[in-house]
Amino acid sequence: MEIDPDWPITSAHGYDAGGCIAATRYARITPEGNVTACPYMEEPAGSVREKPFSEIWRDAPVLQALRAPKLEGRCGVCEYQKLCGGCRARPLARDGNMMGEDFLCTYQPSGGAVIDPMGPVAAGLRWTEDAEARIARVPGFVRRMVRRRAEDYVRGEGRAQVTADDLAYLARRRFGESGPPGFAGSPRESEPSDR
Repeated sequence: MEIDPDWPITSAHGYDAGGCIAATRYARITPEGNVTACPYMEEPAGSVREKPFSEIWRDAPVLQALRAPKLEGRCGVCEYQKLCGGCRARPLARDGNMMGEDFLCTYQPSGGAVIDPMGPVAAGLRWTEDAEARIARVPGFVRRMVRRRAEDYVRGEGRAQVTADDLAYLARRRFGESGPPGFAGSPRESEPSDR
């Protein structure tokens, strides 16, 4: 992010990855049925043998705390705290404080404003059924960013509907004629003609 702030690889750009994923996009279920926030946090948040996973995921206090962290130390004053948040298992293991600073991080906060993740994509454009089916095949961790770029492209073309052809064209423009790995295109892969 420091090298190139416009490089769309963080949640500041809608990329749903980066930072600690414990309790936001990940949890572990042990062979005994215990749910933990990550493999390095051994304290169970609950057991799937006693209640449904969905209930534990939604209501467990430790998981809720990780979703709305009150970070301390350098992490608590870091401008990247909402994009990264540091590892919560490290301070927990060393000091017993899940919200302590990630002591293995070498970044020194500059005191700048906290960078917020990209908000929800603005509504208003329609998506054809084929376009929705195609975007559903995009890996979840980049889907929001791809959706936003497709809508920006279609708006720039002065249209109000995203088609599968738009997505195919954008994929070819980004990845070349072969498209992204493992992503079969639609039969009509020419540049959109309904401009």
